[in-house]
Amino acid sequence: MSRFDINCMVGHWPFRKLRYNKPEDRLKTHMKNDITGGCISSLTCSSYFVCYNENKP
Repeated sequence: MSRFDINCMVGHWPFRKLRYNKPEDRLKTHMKNDITGGCISSLTCSSYFVCYNENKP
């Protein structure tokens, strides 16, 4: 059975320190829990007024 995580957040969260805030950390967590994929969102762009700069490739 394949699992897909739609609530992956990476980046800086200004309200408290996060332990697993890098994509590599998310991948390790997924592999440990047999999750085959996920949609990643940037926490950095969600907490600032101008989010365009954070979403550039």
